[in-house]
Amino acid sequence: MYEGLPLVTLVGDDGEDVAHLLRAVYEPRYYDSRRAQMPLQIVSALLTLSTKYDFRNIRSGIMRKISHHYSIDFSTSRMR
Repeated sequence: MYEGLPLVTLVGDDGEDVAHLLRAVYEPRYYDSRRAQMPLQIVSALLTLSTKYDFRNIRSGIMRKISHHYSIDFSTSRMR
């Protein structure tokens, strides 16, 4: 209980990762796939926890962001 209200403990999840997920829930532009840059830690946290807790909209937004920067089709990739 916290201030007389039930408290949910997310066992095994890093507090910072949960904070990123909650921010994405309440501020959808936080993870906007058009956002220029996003630290890998945030991308990883959102992908991991949105998959774990079935936040489909957040997960699909993060997947769009990843696929925008990295080709997922080997045939369209260029060797550098």
